[in-house]
Amino acid sequence: MLHRHGILRDSIRFRTNESVVSELLLLKARARKGKGQIAVLFIDDNFAINIKRTKSLLRRYHRRQGSTALGGQVSANLLRDEELVDLIAASVASGVFIGMESIDSRELEGCK
Repeated sequence: MLHRHGILRDSIRFRTNESVVSELLLLKARARKGKGQIAVLFIDDNFAINIKRTKSLLRRYHRRQGSTALGGQVSANLLRDEELVDLIAASVASGVFIGMESIDSRELEGCK
């Protein structure tokens, strides 16, 4: 999904949406050819670091008839964006891991 340049550097570069979607569709085709199933889990806490990009990726995936079960990790504060939640829900069959940055009840109030 994204790659860090070097060790302990802050720069992040993203693969293009088309690159990610094409790879997901290739995995789906490979599974179908082998009469199998596939699920993809994005294990990267930065998957939705750029909400606009993540929405764009999921929309493109849906337009290309992506139906591979997707899952991933997101921060709880991203759940405030209803459109993002809807796009994730339409893509996810396997589940989403929600990260809690704090167990302080005052911090969690905004997640309701």
